[in-house]
Amino acid sequence: GPPDVIPYAGLRQGHDQVTGYFEAFGQAAETTAFEPQKFFAHDDMVVVLGHYTFSVVKTGKVVDNDWVHTFVFSDGKISVFEGYEDSATVVAAFMAGSN
Repeated sequence: GPPDVIPYAGLRQGHDQVTGYFEAFGQAAETTAFEPQKFFAHDDMVVVLGHYTFSVVKTGKVVDNDWVHTFVFSDGKISVFEGYEDSATVVAAFMAGSN
């Protein structure tokens, strides 16, 4: 989704920017469920399917969404993370009530 609508969206690189992602998410949303459900591993990649529920602090709208997270590991650490979700649902929740 667009970072100008979803405060935690966008590309992040490096420790400080990744920390900023979690700070932005924590300020923008209240998570009530985060459920990793299936894990798939191949070579240096892990793919996780899951579900979450959160409410947007600014609008009070609830997002109930499935997600896919991919992790690539290098030297025992996460070197690449990508998250996929129904961003249209998230955008609608963040924009609720705006004109």
